[in-house]
Amino acid sequence: MYSLPFFSRGMSCFGLLLFPALLTALCFQEVLTLSAKAEALSSGQNGRFVSVIDGDTVQIGSEAYDLHGIDAPELGQICMNGSNPWHCGMDAAYTLLKRFAFDPPQCRVLDKSSQTPGARREVVCTTGGMPAGIVLLEDGYAVAAASADSGYQRAQSMAKRASLGIWRGRYIPPAQWREGRRLTEETGHAPGCPVKAVTTAEGAKVYYVPFDREFTAIQVRKAQGDRCFTSDESARKAGYSRQRSLP
Repeated sequence: MYSLPFFSRGMSCFGLLLFPALLTALCFQEVLTLSAKAEALSSGQNGRFVSVIDGDTVQIGSEAYDLHGIDAPELGQICMNGSNPWHCGMDAAYTLLKRFAFDPPQCRVLDKSSQTPGARREVVCTTGGMPAGIVLLEDGYAVAAASADSGYQRAQSMAKRASLGIWRGRYIPPAQWREGRRLTEETGHAPGCPVKAVTTAEGAKVYYVPFDREFTAIQVRKAQGDRCFTSDESARKAGYSRQRSLP
């Protein structure tokens, strides 16, 4: 049986820069193992399973939801750890996945009337007695939404003072990164294809992320119209969806 290596709080294989080829293989094996564990253990609304899409997005059943109160780096995003580039977007998602694997969440979808018209619905997932959004903020893997309550703002301030996560160095706010703004140091360091978008044999346009069981087996055939994206938002805007339904 595969034995998970131990990583301290706030540290993961995606943040390491040595031996990239070996680490890539080990990290994705660990991601897939933890993903399977998270799906097996995590019950969300009405007992349905919860799956991680990225640092602030989860899937319950066939629907994707944004975690309330935060905005996390995108899967393809690079931040600076001092003078070193690191995969902050993958680290944020990986941190959420680990937390859900060891502290299975209970999720509550927020009332539509309290949310921005046209935006994806939000969900509060409690893990280990805390909202997952605050967990990400405390570890420095997200920024608090302007509308978030004082608990979220306080968690962000504490992480910032302690130079945790994205506060270790320079970063582009996720909203600006989605609009195309980049650090100059991101060139040459971005993940090759963090979101795989394909058209199935039935004609459905579906996207996959590294935490999906199928991810490594999915082949992106650009000649047939398949595409790579840097975030789930960009895949959705291009017309791809999450049609993989969880129990």
